[in-house]
Amino acid sequence: MSATPCQLDTLIKSETTHIQICRDCDEVHLHMGPISLRLSRDHYQRLASDISQGLYRLEIPKLSTEMIHGTRPGTFHS
Repeated sequence: MSATPCQLDTLIKSETTHIQICRDCDEVHLHMGPISLRLSRDHYQRLASDISQGLYRLEIPKLSTEMIHGTRPGTFHS
């Protein structure tokens, strides 16, 4: 990490999250309301993967039910 303040580039900004990167120190700044985290790029990538896997596992039962009952939007019937 350099002695100068981070020069942050926004990766994404939404109602719930603001994600920025400092290309100098290669740290990701993750802001979620009152919570802020500074993570190495590697740690951020692993966290994002873990969150994606958790979301997938959370949604599996819902998706399975929709597929079985044909209630998923965009389902084509013959």
